[in-house]
Amino acid sequence: MKSRRNVVQLNKMNVVKIVVFVLIMLAVEIVSAFTVYYRAVTVATEGIFEGYTLDMRRVAENFNDLLASDYSSGTDYDITGEFYEDTITMHYGGEDYSYQINNTIKTNILSKRLNFYELSEIFDNPSADVFIRADKNVYAVYGKSGAGDSMELCFRNVETLLEKVSLRSFDGFVVFSESRRTVYVNRPELKPYLDYSLYFSKGGVSTESVKIAGKNYALSLSPLNDTDFYMGGYADFSTGDKIVSSLKKQVGITTAILVALTVFLLGFGVYLSGTGGGKSEYSYKLVVDSDGKIVKADKYFRTDYPSVTEIREKVNRFNENEFYVIKANRGDDGDFLVCAVNKRGNGTIVLNASRLAMPYGTEIETDQRNDTMEEVYDRFIRKSKQLLIGEIFFANMHDIKTVFGKNFSDEAQAFLVEKIRDKFHYVFPLDTYHVGVLFPDGKQFAAIQRDLPEIVAFFNRAIYVGDNLVNVKVKCGFALVDKTMEDRSFAYAQSAAGAALKKTLEEVSDPANSVDYNLYYEMQKKIYSRYFFNIDVVRMLDDHDFELQYQPQYSFKQGRIVAFEALLRLKKSVQINESIYDIITFAEQSGNMVPLGDFIFDEGMRFAKSVEGKNVGVSLNVSPVQLMQAGFVENFLKTYKMYDLKPRSISIEVTESFLMTTMEETLQKLEVLRSNGIDVHLDDFGTTYSSLRYLKELPISAIKIDRSFVYDIKTNRNSEMISELILNLSRELGVDSICEGVETTEQLDALLDLGADIIQGFIVSKSVPQDVAREMIDNYRYEK
Repeated sequence: MKSRRNVVQLNKMNVVKIVVFVLIMLAVEIVSAFTVYYRAVTVATEGIFEGYTLDMRRVAENFNDLLASDYSSGTDYDITGEFYEDTITMHYGGEDYSYQINNTIKTNILSKRLNFYELSEIFDNPSADVFIRADKNVYAVYGKSGAGDSMELCFRNVETLLEKVSLRSFDGFVVFSESRRTVYVNRPELKPYLDYSLYFSKGGVSTESVKIAGKNYALSLSPLNDTDFYMGGYADFSTGDKIVSSLKKQVGITTAILVALTVFLLGFGVYLSGTGGGKSEYSYKLVVDSDGKIVKADKYFRTDYPSVTEIREKVNRFNENEFYVIKANRGDDGDFLVCAVNKRGNGTIVLNASRLAMPYGTEIETDQRNDTMEEVYDRFIRKSKQLLIGEIFFANMHDIKTVFGKNFSDEAQAFLVEKIRDKFHYVFPLDTYHVGVLFPDGKQFAAIQRDLPEIVAFFNRAIYVGDNLVNVKVKCGFALVDKTMEDRSFAYAQSAAGAALKKTLEEVSDPANSVDYNLYYEMQKKIYSRYFFNIDVVRMLDDHDFELQYQPQYSFKQGRIVAFEALLRLKKSVQINESIYDIITFAEQSGNMVPLGDFIFDEGMRFAKSVEGKNVGVSLNVSPVQLMQAGFVENFLKTYKMYDLKPRSISIEVTESFLMTTMEETLQKLEVLRSNGIDVHLDDFGTTYSSLRYLKELPISAIKIDRSFVYDIKTNRNSEMISELILNLSRELGVDSICEGVETTEQLDALLDLGADIIQGFIVSKSVPQDVAREMIDNYRYEK
């Protein structure tokens, strides 16, 4: 018996050696194949894009030359005219026509040498003239100084200009404004997909793959010389996709052959070792009842886990043809097992289990209450070749909470988290509507990547909450953390998953081709670059990269500035591509909003102290992340009392949309702040699910009318009526009303006619540094 046991052990040692050798061969083959694939696809894609980029440079040269020549005198324009005060006189077809110009267009024509408009966009009331109504062409509009205060206007049809330009490999032509509005596209049906949906960098020609109307296109963009406009050429990218797909297929076939050969060698080696392909040292077979109690187990399991009598997971939820992870305890220690499920007719369940080949030891606990996502990630990544990290967003949970109430939404969210845990096992709350997931390398890893479409579809299936069937929608972003990733730190990996989620949320929503997730690979970083944040908020705070500027709030009753809103800004010396809005969003998601908020509160209160004797208040924006933070009120009041500020000198601005979902949690905090002399301003009122009942309960001192209502108050009757309603409501409640985003005298006159008093916007001033703000308090008076 002893001799036979030694032979068995020797055979097992042979198996181990062969397995290790063959696995090394397999790894070398796969890495080689992947390197070839990565290089081939990258070169092919970059080569195709470079061709489009070169063509766009030629198109841009020709088009820019045409525009420059058309700006010279003596050119035969399609339409000419003169612009004086608010009237344009047009010379068209031997006739003269005079029109009142739209005020916004007037500003653009005065400030820019070149604009792009349809004729009907330029005038307030062009409907009386047939030629303007019928003319749907887009014109390049030139403005040149004329005699006296007049300006000469010249119009050239863009279609006529394009007849002189060879578009080469492009299917069509498009012109964008700097704000990403589509001012011209030769296929008008594409305009809804292009308007404000594309991102492009300033500078030279750039080409990228974009989805337009559900189809992949290559889009090349180039700035128009000395203007605020960009031109672009787009082309069907199906040819490029075919090239890339062909390369993928070729490399895939090669890899499959290599893997098949390696598997054959592995099997042959096991056979030669004398094991006959017998049972693996770590394989077990268990029979359990519906409660998870072990009815029967093979000798291998009994030898390794003699004290284990039940499986703690909810076995009755296990489905056939799927894999699950369970934990088998051995005293103070334990192992993770991956199980294949087979249900019997008598109610018992057969689990074919193997010790999970995960790159972590027994120090990883299933109880995550004391482990942050970063801590678990760091333990995984120390030994792992690859890891899947994800961020899942409950897209319509806010609406469910608003309609059905907090208790119902909490129950729905808890049920959904359990569904997610079934698939990913490691699930971590990030904020109110986001959870993070981790899935380490192991036997299920390839299946998880392959099955992501089905998994996300499973999350999006309707669920029962009590007797109610609810459809909770999730949007997901995942990132593959492997050796190709330039930085395997948690911050970088989480940013990659966040970039994939942002791309998912910004994808064009097409009922026939809905997008619920994206998976980030490092080789795709160029595609995701605009969603990526490579910034360190804490370091930027240490380097003093931020400052506060102050936008005045002007009272017409008092004829003076009565308050400032403190706004976070980057110092001019800081050169990064991200906007301040994006930085704040990133800080909220990455856990850095608390130190950033502390900086805002400290700077804002220091400024408030410096102007305290002038009877001017300062309002500070409070992020939902900060407000929900434990100890927020205590920390805020500590800074407030440190500066010994007078009551009503500080206000905090909170958004209605946030309060509507966290009324019970935040009402008490706001009451404490108000009792200590802090005013509360309700921002974005009327833009979401406004409730008068909530408004009655909130301890607010002012309501802010959102800029979306102010913007078109002269042309949109609904905006005018909503603004009037909010102004009347604030008077009835005895609170102030602040109209933000006021930019034109027309908007101001309309608001004053409705009884508005406090105005905030560019018509008074943009945000200014603190020294300028102090001077404005004494010197500024609004004059029409």
